[in-house]
Amino acid sequence: MVKYSDVIIVEELLEMLKLAKEKYTYQQLSDMLGLPPTVLNRYLKGRVSPRRERCLQIIEKLKKVVDVTDIIRNKLRIDNYGFMDMSQILSDVYILRNAGRRLISELKVNSGEIDVVLTAAVDGIPIAVIIAEMLGARLVYAKNKKEVGVQRFHEVTYVVSSTGIIESLYVPKDLIKSGDKVLIVDDFIRTGETQRALYRMTVELKGEPAGIGAIVGVKAGITTLEKDLNIPVKAVVYV
Repeated sequence: MVKYSDVIIVEELLEMLKLAKEKYTYQQLSDMLGLPPTVLNRYLKGRVSPRRERCLQIIEKLKKVVDVTDIIRNKLRIDNYGFMDMSQILSDVYILRNAGRRLISELKVNSGEIDVVLTAAVDGIPIAVIIAEMLGARLVYAKNKKEVGVQRFHEVTYVVSSTGIIESLYVPKDLIKSGDKVLIVDDFIRTGETQRALYRMTVELKGEPAGIGAIVGVKAGITTLEKDLNIPVKAVVYV
């Protein structure tokens, strides 16, 4: 019988190989990993899967040549007004899964320890889905509008400092229960205003915030957020 943990290791290997293949040829990877190009091709096509020990050996070698931090930096686009375009990152499942693994490691959480992964719609949803799946947690995302059909919402409001506009986030009340351990994730943290609102939402619903993670974060904003909330706050890439 194949163990679930072995399947996870094979998935991680395939993710890293696919990311490496964007930068290197089969021959270059063959030279780096000491495996024939034909074998690497079979791995990538899913025709065969290496044993657990072989997987772990290849992953360790790939970590030296495939850095998700560099990949994300290369795919970030910033326009003349300072606005960030993360569309290339949010549309690449292999980058998201690699980033998710990195955040889980940085935040020191394990599968079964988190009840809810909470984010704000819409750009936070892709990475939240990935992390919720990896942790075996429920996925909850707050919206800026109330949905028809939902009877009871919990609302938090906050001021967006860059515009001076008051924003609201809504979540159905029964999605976060008393005592739930909640991990807050997002695609980008600038000042931390949205994440503070999600933290407050968690506390008001009697959940327990376990940490905050993002794919990209402004270092100053993350440092302040971590100090003020007294929980781990991490990003894969700091800008």
